[in-house]
This record gives sequence, C-alpha cells and structure tokens, in this order.
Amino acid sequence: MQADGKILAGGNFSGANSIGGQTRNYLARLDATTGLADSFDPNANGIVVAIAVQADGKILAGGGFRGSEQHRRTDA
Repeated sequence: MQADGKILAGGNFSGANSIGGQTRNYLARLDATTGLADSFDPNANGIVVAIAVQADGKILAGGGFRGSEQHRRTDA
C-alpha cells in the first residue's frame, strides 16, 4: 500500500478487464475505496511476485518479467 492509501497489486493477470475494471498486465494500482484501477499502467510483460515502495515513493517490482513499457530491465 502506498502512503496515499492506494493499493499496489502484482500477479498473473493480463488482458481486457483484468483487474479493477481496466486492462492491466501483471501490475496495477487500485483505489482503496472503489477498487478501480487508476492511470498507473507500467505494462509489465510477465508475472510480478514482489512489490516494494521506497521512502521517496518510487515503486520497485520483481518477478518473471523482462521489463515494462516504461523501463526495460532483464530478469528483474
């Protein structure tokens, strides 16, 4: 959970209407009140198994993926 109460979710989901009423691939951020996904959409290309939020608010994700639409990393 982020400091603003939004919930980060990672796992094995992808495609149309996959989580929170939106299309998200393996990583999403949900509103704690409505459960709807917000504009955060990194578009990971494989399963996310770990998520951490740094003190500066940056989101770290780990799992069986090779990157996201915004940041390419190998075997993160």
